[in-house]
Amino acid sequence: MGIVFSIDHLEDAYEEFSPRQSGKVVAEKMQPWLSPSTRIYSVQHYEQSVPFYIGRTMTLVEYTDEFGPGIAAEPAKVIAHLRDFPADWLRPGEALAIMQPGLLERLRAQGLPMQVLHEDPRRVLVRKP
Repeated sequence: MGIVFSIDHLEDAYEEFSPRQSGKVVAEKMQPWLSPSTRIYSVQHYEQSVPFYIGRTMTLVEYTDEFGPGIAAEPAKVIAHLRDFPADWLRPGEALAIMQPGLLERLRAQGLPMQVLHEDPRRVLVRKP
C-alpha cells in the first residue's frame, strides 16, 4: 500500500510541476499570434522546448550558454546586448518575446509596449501590441 501511495503522490507532483518546466503551455499561448513574419525573441532566457513546439527558431537576446559556437559562427542572427533589443522590438511588424518576470518590468520602465499573454513563476510571454 505504501508504494502505491508514494507513486500516486509522485504522479500528482509531476502533473503539478511539469507544465512549469515544459514550453508546451507557452507555445500554445503563442499559436494565435504566430504568422510567418512574426519575430520571436528569447530575451536573456531560453526555453529549450518552445522552438520544437512552434516549429520555428527564436532570436536570442543577450543569451549565450550552449549556443556560444553557433553565435560565434553567425553573430548576425542574435542580439548580443539587451540595450539593442528595444530598437528591434519597436520596428514594424508583429513580435513575441519570452523572458523572466523581473526583466519585463525593467523593459516596460523603458517605455516598451508589451502585452502579457502568459505568465508563470519562471517566464513571461509578451507580444508587441
